[in-house]
Amino acid sequence: MKRLPFFVYGTLLPDQPNYDLIVKESIEQRRAYFPDGRLYDLGPFPMLLEGSGGLVKGILYSINEADYPIILHRLDALEGFNPRNPSAGDFRRVERLVNLVSGSSIMAWVYIGKPASIRGARLILSGDWIAYSSENKDKLVEWWVNWRIGKSG
Repeated sequence: MKRLPFFVYGTLLPDQPNYDLIVKESIEQRRAYFPDGRLYDLGPFPMLLEGSGGLVKGILYSINEADYPIILHRLDALEGFNPRNPSAGDFRRVERLVNLVSGSSIMAWVYIGKPASIRGARLILSGDWIAYSSENKDKLVEWWVNWRIGKSG
């Protein structure tokens, strides 16, 4: 299996509820964007779909070699992706080219949603989950707190 960096665009970003799942094992974080996608609001988290030429903002995380298998498993579980049955679930983990803000491009793992999963979901025109979630913080905080309590209890 290739040990690519991970492009994240939602709750794994800084100041988001799942940031702690990846930050300690990260050796480098770089601002990046997905060059051909659309971001949708699925309530407490976003979903990226490919196509339509929009830009989706995110972070590219490079992971410590020793921690890579743990992080891969952790992120697959978070996104509901099963590498033994990749067509199941709402997300696929795929290799895609992402652009760094510095101007270069790099291959990364990206969790891409399936079109059937966004029925009725709101398009996030800015492609920026951080900005969108800060504008909608009240409705998200309650869900995130309840989710965390459920995970720890």
